[in-house]
Amino acid sequence: MPPDRERPRANLYNVVKRLRENRVGYNHTLIVAKLNEMQMKNKHEEIIGNFFHGIQRDMQDEFSMKVTGYCLIYAPYYICFLETDDGDFSDYVLREI
Repeated sequence: MPPDRERPRANLYNVVKRLRENRVGYNHTLIVAKLNEMQMKNKHEEIIGNFFHGIQRDMQDEFSMKVTGYCLIYAPYYICFLETDDGDFSDYVLREI
C-alpha cells in the first residue's frame, strides 16, 4: 500500500465482534467476616486454614487449578479474596462456603 493512502478502518460492528470473541472474564469474590471469639479460642489461623483446605480436599486438584486468591487473618476478622475464570465452579465454591 502506498504511504499516502490510508488503511481502511474497521467498522464498529467488527471491532465489537472481535472483542467478544477474544474476551476472558474473571469472577472475583471478596469475603469479609468477623469470627466468634468464643468459638475460636485463639486458634483463628488453624481453624480458617482447615476450613479452606477442607474445600480443597473435597475437590482434589480442581480447586488449586481453577481458583487463586489469598486469605488474610486479623483476629477476629478475616478477609478472603478468590478469583476464577469458571463461573459455574465459582458458584459451586460459594455454595460450599
